[in-house]
Amino acid sequence: MDNIAEELGNINAPVLLISGEKDAASPIEEAETARDHLPNAELKIIPGAGHMLVFARKADDVNGFIETFLKDRGY
Repeated sequence: MDNIAEELGNINAPVLLISGEKDAASPIEEAETARDHLPNAELKIIPGAGHMLVFARKADDVNGFIETFLKDRGY
């Protein structure tokens, strides 16, 4: 993450980051670093979820985050 952190500041588009609390492949710390370097980023953490299965097992949570993110931006 350190090698691209500076580049993230150049992305001005709204970004929604979704991370599982127990994601070992992409730890929350990486998502927090990305959020901190993206000027228009929002991070949502799904309790108890791991990597990838977060979208399958917590689909309602993920879909709700995406729906709210888009609605808040007029889509």
